[in-house]
Amino acid sequence: MSSTLLESALNLVFPPTCCGCGERIETPKIEVFVCATCADKIKLLGQSICSRCGSASAEGPVSQCAKCPHFETCYSFSRSACSYTSPIRELIHEFKFQGSRRVRPFLYEIFLKGADRFLNPRDFDAIVPIPLHWWRGFRREYNQAELLADALGKVWNIPVLPKAAKRVRMTLPQSQIPGRYRERNIQGAFSPGPESVTGMRVLLVDDVMTTGQTLAGCSVALFQAGAKRVVGYTLARRG
Repeated sequence: MSSTLLESALNLVFPPTCCGCGERIETPKIEVFVCATCADKIKLLGQSICSRCGSASAEGPVSQCAKCPHFETCYSFSRSACSYTSPIRELIHEFKFQGSRRVRPFLYEIFLKGADRFLNPRDFDAIVPIPLHWWRGFRREYNQAELLADALGKVWNIPVLPKAAKRVRMTLPQSQIPGRYRERNIQGAFSPGPESVTGMRVLLVDDVMTTGQTLAGCSVALFQAGAKRVVGYTLARRG
């Protein structure tokens, strides 16, 4: 009873608004933060995708598409749970840059269901999150890729190795750099870490895939550390 009264009081003082459009949500549930209209706009990726890069394909399943990385990816293939469009874009921004805890369960659910659609836990020995540079991690106090990896590792009962790779050079966000400079930006940014992945089949996890340069750069470090195979998986994908 006290919990219900508290929720009602909070809703009166701080009316819940949609993270996608900013409109008030007419609901007594304080944990609801996406309105029905915005929820319908979420583009979950399904079977009509590119088998190499995981992007949506209007022509149906294809082996390689125009959005595929034009460089050597090192990793076998990549998959993403959804498209990086509104309201997912706003939710990830709140999760990544504001440290919001209220959006995490919703994003975790999308991430975990995407893994069920595209991946088999028996194909992997470990999950490795894309590492942050130590200074950025110090300022942010968390790594969103590691939080996603931990959520998946608990469900799959597979070890998460956040120190299998390390970021030795701070880079600009790939989304802020023109495409032709992204490879240069990420080059030499990763190196093998203290946690061993020798002989392991690794699932490399990040929040958003833009061009695949970050996944590729970190994959090189994992192969240098002795990984047998690397597959990329992200919560969302641009384009």
